[in-house]
Amino acid sequence: FIAGPIREQGVADSYVGLGLCLMEEKDSASAAKAFKKALEANPSEETSRLANEKLKLLSVLEPPVVLPVQAAPVP
Repeated sequence: FIAGPIREQGVADSYVGLGLCLMEEKDSASAAKAFKKALEANPSEETSRLANEKLKLLSVLEPPVVLPVQAAPVP
């Protein structure tokens, strides 16, 4: 039987590994989801730092969402 926190640490590490692979595949959205899941899985300090670092990098790499602006109607 493996204790909870130790087992969860392996899960967190696995999600970070998945996120790194998805970054290599240029799938930023899925990579971000994997890094967020890692942070939810009781990561070690090092794993948490890496996941947060990659999330920050992804937010810089992602183009900002630009919402269309409606023109005012011409009277």
